[in-house]
Amino acid sequence: MAEEYTNQNAKRALVVDSDPAVLQAIKDQLRNQGFHITAVDTDTMATEHLKSEMFGVIFVDHDLGGPAGGIKLLELAKEMQPDGSRLLLASGVGVDDMTRIVTKGLVFRYLTKPWMTNDMKVAALNAAERYSLRKEIDAQESRIHTLTEKLQIAEQAVSQVNANREVGEEASEDSETPTAPAPRISVS
Repeated sequence: MAEEYTNQNAKRALVVDSDPAVLQAIKDQLRNQGFHITAVDTDTMATEHLKSEMFGVIFVDHDLGGPAGGIKLLELAKEMQPDGSRLLLASGVGVDDMTRIVTKGLVFRYLTKPWMTNDMKVAALNAAERYSLRKEIDAQESRIHTLTEKLQIAEQAVSQVNANREVGEEASEDSETPTAPAPRISVS
């Protein structure tokens, strides 16, 4: 049976930044929007949380542990939780770097530091909605697959019944007692 859709993880956010002030600011802003936040300051801690928990929204600092640290974590997050909406927090990212990041599908959105409060709010809510929609689509596709399989089984059963009736009709034609032909069954 298909899994029922729930969005319990949509407003679960992982925030990864080495600056305690940034972590606190994001936590304060997202809690006001109903998010449950896990805030960590290293990629190692973030990886442990990604292994054990599901997040609808993942914020990663571009400069985490060096210039490529945030990108490596985004790649890992994409591999471990592909449906999660990943957001990059950065300042001074070049156009070429940003193009590579977007081309690889590593991020849903990019926010510059410092960000406007409303931008953070909108980005987080959009990311949570994106996650919810992806999960809902997955659940509906699973349901369609299950119903398709059931329909194929029903069609096979109907075909078998109709084949058995035809054999019975042929046998009755050979006998002396006339019988009315049985109606054909169809699945619609």
